[in-house]
Amino acid sequence: MKRYEHASLTPFATYRHHTSNKLTLVTETSPMLLDWAIAFVKRGFPRAYLMSAKDAAGVTVMVQFTRLDDRDSEVYYSLFGGLCNAGWEPYAVTSLWHYFRREVERE
Repeated sequence: MKRYEHASLTPFATYRHHTSNKLTLVTETSPMLLDWAIAFVKRGFPRAYLMSAKDAAGVTVMVQFTRLDDRDSEVYYSLFGGLCNAGWEPYAVTSLWHYFRREVERE
């Protein structure tokens, strides 16, 4: 049986039926992916504002970026392409989210 890491990406943040322009990346299985995303965005947009959320163990599971100089969609699709180039497969989509997975080696 195959085993996967999962991530989801959206150009919006939703909270209690409120939607705002906050590029959001979530993963509970690959914290290194979030480190990559932070470095990727900060390299091209040093003034980008970063917010993150951690789980109970203190591991970062979500990052949100704002203040992208009105280039949110460019950053979004760059991240999307970067995920695909790094071996992440888009496998599902909803009206707001793209879901990715990457097969991992079995232990």
